[in-house]
Amino acid sequence: MSLGRLPPPKTHQVINEYRRVVASIKQGQDSLNRLKVEYNELEHLARQIDQALATIPFTDRQKAKRLIEEY
Repeated sequence: MSLGRLPPPKTHQVINEYRRVVASIKQGQDSLNRLKVEYNELEHLARQIDQALATIPFTDRQKAKRLIEEY
């Protein structure tokens, strides 16, 4: 071994680090997928609220929007 150079990492250390990185990526993908599902559900609810508000007379609609914002 020459001076100033570190020995190469052991194979099992590299494999363990690779597995840790892959597991972290999978966990991140799972979290992202859960957020996408929640976002889609909230977007659907928002559309339903907008559709329901459209059926309410204008003055009552303003009151309903205020109540929704307070909630």
